Amino acid sequence: MAKFILFTLLFALLLNLSCALEVAPNSPCAKKCLDDPQNGDPADTQASLTVHQNLACYDWEFVGNNSTDVGEKFANCQECLKDSGYEDSKSGERDTGLFLFNNKATVDWCVFGRFGNENNPNVTDTYPYQQCNKACSSISSSIDYKIKTDPASYSFCDYNGNFTINVDSCTECLYNATSLTILGNVLVAIKETCIEKPGKDFQFEQDIYNATRIQLQSASPSPSSSDSLSTSSVAPDSEDSGLSKGAIAGIVLAGLVVIVLILVGILIFLRRIRRQRESKTVELVDRNGNNTLPGEAYNYGASTPQKQSYTYSHGPVHGHPAEMSTQQDAQEMSMR
Repeated sequence: MAKFILFTLLFALLLNLSCALEVAPNSPCAKKCLDDPQNGDPADTQASLTVHQNLACYDWEFVGNNSTDVGEKFANCQECLKDSGYEDSKSGERDTGLFLFNNKATVDWCVFGRFGNENNPNVTDTYPYQQCNKACSSISSSIDYKIKTDPASYSFCDYNGNFTINVDSCTECLYNATSLTILGNVLVAIKETCIEKPGKDFQFEQDIYNATRIQLQSASPSPSSSDSLSTSSVAPDSEDSGLSKGAIAGIVLAGLVVIVLILVGILIFLRRIRRQRESKTVELVDRNGNNTLPGEAYNYGASTPQKQSYTYSHGPVHGHPAEMSTQQDAQEMSMR
């Protein structure tokens, strides 16, 4: 009898734990997140502790005819935490911070089989691990970074790279797998929190826990650190981050070849023009019968030569020099 009572108590405890999620003290979302919504103390932080039994991985656990209490409670609690804008004045805990924490816990457990000090020894047999563990390896260390010691911190966004960039391959893999769309949406929401780093208010109007893909609200990812992101973080060693060195070298080489071809074409053109000019010059020389260059055959603009008078003993004779020379020879012959 005593064993039966003990077993019943343990079962009840596990049942309560399986439907609990962490929430800020005195939050308006306490009734949706506490272990015992009716009798639990909203001010008691121990009344809502997230453990791996609280986490759902598959779409059918959240929505549909086969949805589970764990999946439904997770969705209802998380939607409330996202939109409440509540912050506890004493502890400083914010619902938005615990919204982030519970989302990270889901990815950590479903894809990598761990959640802080909790581990799944059979993780390699699970469908999410088999489908996307390799594609998600770039966020393996960051998603679990200080997940229980500093649950609401954004320090994981910069840990071991840039989460906002490294997460994309994992998200795409989850979207392409069967019944893991909501898990992909959870990753998109985590990325959005890294980009915006919200305080107590987080304006993210997306239906995360429905089996339909969602989009980032931010126009483009901003550096994920609160101060400034190092150059090495911004430019990860990824084939998707830009052109490879080989591609850049090929573009440069092609540009040089084009420039050389243009120069060769210009030289050939100038040489052809020069040959045409030389050919025309030779034709003019052959046509004139001498070496007179064009434009030198006639002295345009010069004055016309005037006839000159030559004086002889018999008087001035006016006429052409050739005629006068002939007359002179005739006179000399007659005198002889």
